[in-house]
Amino acid sequence: NDTVVVKVDWFNGAVVAKQDGTEIGRADAAPLPINPPSSSTMHQYKASLDPDREFANWSGAPGMLLTIEVAGKRKELKYRNENFPKFPAEPFRVVGVVFHKQQGREATEADVQRLIDSGLQHVDTVGFQYETPKPEWFEALHETMPHVKNFEFGGREEHIAAISKFEQVEYIQIEPPTEKWIDMLSKKPSVRRIVINGHVSTAGLEQLAKFPDLTELTLSKGITDEDFRVLSKSKRLTRLAIYTKTKEWTATGKGLAELADLDPLETLTFGNNELPPSIDVQALKKQLPYCSIEFAEAGQMKRLPAEPRP
Repeated sequence: NDTVVVKVDWFNGAVVAKQDGTEIGRADAAPLPINPPSSSTMHQYKASLDPDREFANWSGAPGMLLTIEVAGKRKELKYRNENFPKFPAEPFRVVGVVFHKQQGREATEADVQRLIDSGLQHVDTVGFQYETPKPEWFEALHETMPHVKNFEFGGREEHIAAISKFEQVEYIQIEPPTEKWIDMLSKKPSVRRIVINGHVSTAGLEQLAKFPDLTELTLSKGITDEDFRVLSKSKRLTRLAIYTKTKEWTATGKGLAELADLDPLETLTFGNNELPPSIDVQALKKQLPYCSIEFAEAGQMKRLPAEPRP
């Protein structure tokens, strides 16, 4: 029953709403039109003074991992079986939306439409876990959120054309055919992290080693001595993770020693499968003194910490 005063101002080219001197919402000077021209039948836009909080208070949301930014710090919230997370009282931005089937239900076209219609201005991450999104969803998403740069889903061949439209791609998970993905991503100098869920040829790895800003690479299939030699040419790779089944190992300690030439490498992870007996982790650690090595032994993950650089 109290009187609440909300002051709305035009400030620095934006409409800003404040309550008791605290900003509670804003809209840019040039919002998207109500009915922008579009090649997609999904796309519509609606304005809101606080679209981030409105989206977060989504009644009936599917399973979802929502990342918000509060005062420059990121926090992940889980939507599980319609149980709402706790939202901060202060203003926040929604920066990541990952639909997650195992947190509740599978995302539908209507759910993606809700994201497209939300009016969110700061989302840089979109994903789909444990389901395969339709390529046209990304086509429509690009029209309202072209600034998305992190894609958390297993990208298949049918997704390549849609993802190629996004100018700034920093993170992507890809399925075979990996070479077609690598060809497309080679035109994106912004790429920093790649997860490859499938086999990649030595020629593909050689192409990846030339990516100017690639810092993290995860591989899930067999890798050879020649592959390690090729990867050692990477300029900025700081983290390499290899999730290969023990029976699929063909590389030897000699091949792993090639990584000694990969000076920026800080972390080397050997998944959760036992390494073959031919790989001497302690000997490898001597060759990579400034790199942390993580590996499985007797069913547990172990870690050999990096020595401080001189």
